[in-house]
Amino acid sequence: MTQILSQIDFNQIKRVVFVSSIAGSMILSPVDIHIEPISPEELKEIVKKAQEKQIAIVNYVGHPTTVSLLNQILSLELQVNRGEYQINHEDLLVMISLKQRPKTSGQEVSISSIDDLVIRLVIIR
Repeated sequence: MTQILSQIDFNQIKRVVFVSSIAGSMILSPVDIHIEPISPEELKEIVKKAQEKQIAIVNYVGHPTTVSLLNQILSLELQVNRGEYQINHEDLLVMISLKQRPKTSGQEVSISSIDDLVIRLVIIR
């Protein structure tokens, strides 16, 4: 387990939440946010610990191919969700984004492996 994962108290976490980015509209009260890149193996460890502790895993990623890939590599059944998320101090956020942006707006970017994604752990204090 890496240093950042060893600092997480899973007994204090109510949900693990997947998001694609953090927008100002998500922040309704003062927070300290620490963002750190994590590996696919660390992501799998987070999901495993959440499942062991029966912590809810919630998705706010709206890109269907990304959600499908997450389901495949993490053995989850997440649904595409374009809803609005608001930061909660009891959540552990995992920010999932594409390494490559589309060249034109609306163009689909193909992803075929976890290596096509950037994974960041977002710790809210």
